[in-house]
Amino acid sequence: MTSAARSNLRITAVARRWAALACATLALASGAGSVQADVTISAMKLGLPNTILLRINGPFTGNEVLRVKSAIAALPPTTRVIAALSSPGGRLSQGTDLGTFFYESKIPTMVLAGDSCASACSFAFYGGRDPTTGKPQRIMVDGARLGFHNFSSSGLPDQDYTAKDMRAMSRDSQQTTYQMLQYFQSVEAPIEALLLLANSATANDMLWLDSGRALSFGISVLNREINAIVMPNNLDLRTGRP
Repeated sequence: MTSAARSNLRITAVARRWAALACATLALASGAGSVQADVTISAMKLGLPNTILLRINGPFTGNEVLRVKSAIAALPPTTRVIAALSSPGGRLSQGTDLGTFFYESKIPTMVLAGDSCASACSFAFYGGRDPTTGKPQRIMVDGARLGFHNFSSSGLPDQDYTAKDMRAMSRDSQQTTYQMLQYFQSVEAPIEALLLLANSATANDMLWLDSGRALSFGISVLNREINAIVMPNNLDLRTGRP
């Protein structure tokens, strides 16, 4: 057997494993509750060997990283975890810190059908990583939504600002942009694509990425019509993307 054939077999095996795993989560989507005032974290069995779905639902208010780590620390270290995100966003630092934790811990991320993951949540989503191959693994179930918008400074008083004030805010914005770039690079996210998305909507508007477009941005999609995971790798080879 040639090396190319062996590689294709490995890719097929991974795709089949993820299809079985993702299909096991479909029934959970209909039970999604409304967004709470604080994030809720619950572990659910998927019916797959040694695997649980950790559902993270609600806005990022400042304590999500500790709560997620505490929930995972309570599990046996050999248990495979998938993080299912449903959040309107919140503090950007919580999103990037969660994404970094998912990436370092090789925890895949998912957004279930009927759920939305927006703003800071989309940053956390991009930290998903396959525990077997070590490659990025972020899955949108067909019918889920991923939202992006420009970051903004919050809590600024309504007053006149001097040129010195404006220069300071400009430096802060540049620093935030640099930190975003560093984060995207650290979790192997497609930086150019994400910047294009982030800059196409203002801080007060949301650009929603559907499952059809998601494949162009390094995201796998569970197509419920064919009951299979569509992975972006082969499409990238056809379009010449690295």
